[in-house]
Amino acid sequence: MPIYGLTDKNGRKIFEGDICVIHDFCDDEKFIVEYDTDNGRYLLRGENTIQDFGKIYRFYDFEVISNIFEGGTKMKLYISGPITGTDDYMERFAAAQKELEEEGWTVINPALVNSNLPKDTEWKIT
Repeated sequence: MPIYGLTDKNGRKIFEGDICVIHDFCDDEKFIVEYDTDNGRYLLRGENTIQDFGKIYRFYDFEVISNIFEGGTKMKLYISGPITGTDDYMERFAAAQKELEEEGWTVINPALVNSNLPKDTEWKIT
């Protein structure tokens, strides 16, 4: 779905699902344009941050570099959410994985990765 009337710095129309960079803001981070149905707005979802598209667009140069659908496949998606201190994370992550896979995503589910490790595995921060 296009974001009507908005283009990147090269005049390319911006669509939901586009992957873009924002020059002079986070040059080394790529963002996916998403629609936030709960709040009726577009978001820019990066690896480390989520930005309100409308608040950022008018101040920075956007460049569309790809789209999540190019090549006929979507990008891999890593599910993120609380695990420590919760009892139902396996069920919540499984439900999220099922829904995303039905939409065609390749999903990495950390709850499953963790559950397949030996019980005495320790995570070390280096």
